[in-house]
Amino acid sequence: MKLLVMCEGPNEKTIMDLLLANNCLAFSEDDLLGSVIFHARQIKKSSLVRIELNAYMGDVKILRI
Repeated sequence: MKLLVMCEGPNEKTIMDLLLANNCLAFSEDDLLGSVIFHARQIKKSSLVRIELNAYMGDVKILRI
């Protein structure tokens, strides 16, 4: 199972990236879909998120920030 983390704004994404880089989260880069945190408000409007979701065949949990 992978975790899809979507941040609404660039500030939230920057904070999440810093927390991830400093091992301050309950998950690691290996747990993330595409190994990144996405700056996306909606799944439908983000082509990068849709590409990653289509490529991964397992279960995905979504965390929206």
